[in-house]
This record gives sequence, C-alpha cells and structure tokens, in this order.
Amino acid sequence: MTDRVLELLRSRPELAALAEFPFNFDIGRAYHVEEVHLASGASLEAIAGDDTGGTYFLCGGTVVLHASSDGYASLLADSVSEALEMLVRLPAWCEDVEPGMDEEALLTAVRQGDDEAREEFAPELDAQRAALIDGLGLPDRPLTELIALSESATRRTDPHYVLLNSQELRAYQLEKTYRPKLRDLVAEAELDGLPPESPFTWIELARRQGHVEHARIALIRMLDEAGPAREPLRRIGDALELLGDHAQAARARSYLGSPSRP
Repeated sequence: MTDRVLELLRSRPELAALAEFPFNFDIGRAYHVEEVHLASGASLEAIAGDDTGGTYFLCGGTVVLHASSDGYASLLADSVSEALEMLVRLPAWCEDVEPGMDEEALLTAVRQGDDEAREEFAPELDAQRAALIDGLGLPDRPLTELIALSESATRRTDPHYVLLNSQELRAYQLEKTYRPKLRDLVAEAELDGLPPESPFTWIELARRQGHVEHARIALIRMLDEAGPAREPLRRIGDALELLGDHAQAARARSYLGSPSRP
C-alpha cells in the first residue's frame, strides 16, 4: 500500500512543489547516482532526491532511508509522513539543532535557522511551511519527540537497512556511534574457549545465538574498513562464507590477491 503522504505529493503538484522548495524533497528526482540495493534483500524504491545528489528511498514499502552522494546512508523515519514532518519542521538549514536539546533550545535553534533561510533564499518560508503541513495533514508534535524519532531511526539502520553499491558490494557508511555493538546483543556465557578481545569473538557469538544478520553486517563493515593485512581479510572471508554470504566472501578473497585496496 502506498504511503498516504507520498500519494498526496504525487497527485497534487502544488504540494510536491512546496516539498521540493524550500524543503528539498524533490519527487521529480527519484533516482540515485549509482545502482544500489539493500544488503537484507528487502525492496528498495527511490522516491525523491535532494539538491546535493542525495536520495530518499522507501524500504520494504514503509520506512524511509536517506543516502548521500558521498557514500553515507541511514534510516530517517518509519514512514514518508514522518520523514516529511522532520524535513519541514527540523529543516537542514537549522544547523544548530542537536540531539539532547530541550524543547525551548530546539525552538530557538529552528527560529535562528529560519531567520537566515528567510533572508537568504526563502522569504515566504512561514506561509510555505504552513501550506505544506496543512496540505499533507502533518501532526503538530513537540520537536523533542521528532528528534528522538530521528535518532531512533538512525540507530536502527544496521542490520536491516544497510545500503550496498550493487557493483562493488561496499556498504554505505554509517557513523560508528549509531552502529549496534555486538557485545551488547549477545550473552557472554558462551565465551569459554573464545578469545574475549577479538571482534571475531562477538561475531561468532552473535552467529551462534541467532543474530546472523547483525554478524553479517558487522563483517561487511569490517571488510570495507580493513587494511591490506592478509590474515584479517582471510578471517573475514571465512566468516562470511560460514554465514552464507558467498558474494561478500568472494570480495574479501579478491582483496587477498590485490596489490592495493579500492
């Protein structure tokens, strides 16, 4: 079923125009700079672009992922409606907005960003925002709730919404602070016989305890960040093979014979 807000944007050009400018969600640019797919194999549909070459994707028909043109990707929201609410009420030009702020601080940061936006490129910002919120039927909730939803979504990017370059199979990057820690997922009772300090320990425990997709994504990110040393590459390849990801295992082994890494 198509998202209600996405249907409205596609059927009402005046709302689509407001989403495009000034809020930088352009449904007319629903394509990405390169071929990509989700590591999980879930469906992926480009639904809009921004003016920096980034793309908004609908994943599994529901949640929204944003991918930048410089190789970063993270889950943004649980619906197109929620994504538009964030983009309209916490727009990108409000650069002083940070997680952890209280409502008053967030409102101040948004007002300051809006003042600059009105002066520089969007003199009718207030009317445009009001028209888009009203036309899309977006809720009026506290900014603290919105930013908490955004943070929660970003932290759920791994393992189910990891974007891969379809040709090279490299994962789009995600800041390490938002990646789940395998050590926090697994029960340590099975540590006997395993070296406790190796990242491969936590990957193996995750595999044994059923967190297979978490283990696989951790290995893909390790592979992307691995240096030229042969032993880690070999271990990564073997671990990926054990998890059934033969394509990524082959990628790891191809690096063993390469004089330089991509």
